[in-house]
Amino acid sequence: GLLHAQTFSHHPVLCAAGLATLRYLREHRLVERCGRMGQVLHRRLETLRELPLVGDVRGRGLLAGIEFVADPASREPLPRAAGMAEAFTAAALETGLVVWPNVGHADSINGDLVMLAPPFIVTEEQIEEIVTALTGALRTAAERIGAAR
Repeated sequence: GLLHAQTFSHHPVLCAAGLATLRYLREHRLVERCGRMGQVLHRRLETLRELPLVGDVRGRGLLAGIEFVADPASREPLPRAAGMAEAFTAAALETGLVVWPNVGHADSINGDLVMLAPPFIVTEEQIEEIVTALTGALRTAAERIGAAR
């Protein structure tokens, strides 16, 4: 039979590229940088908790998630039919920000959130731009789904 896992599995050139990437990450201390910049990112993302429809902001390093809820006090999820993840993703993209929408985290149907993962080389100024764009996208999305408060 034919043993096949991934298209380029065990390919020597790609293995060399992977090794070179790992060396670059180590030599330039990019993993440590992610830890430092992640602290900056999460400190700034905390300001989103004050906005309507934000139930939680969480993550680690440069990976973050923003959970959307109907009521921040009770953390009741928005109904799936509201389409908040899609509305937010579209509004963010209009500002040039790419996020990853997710749905069904409350009960396999309801419970919208988005995730973001800035690059290892993100700057503090760019984090500021990201949070500004997220704030605007949240307000726009809330208006679009009729949940602006």
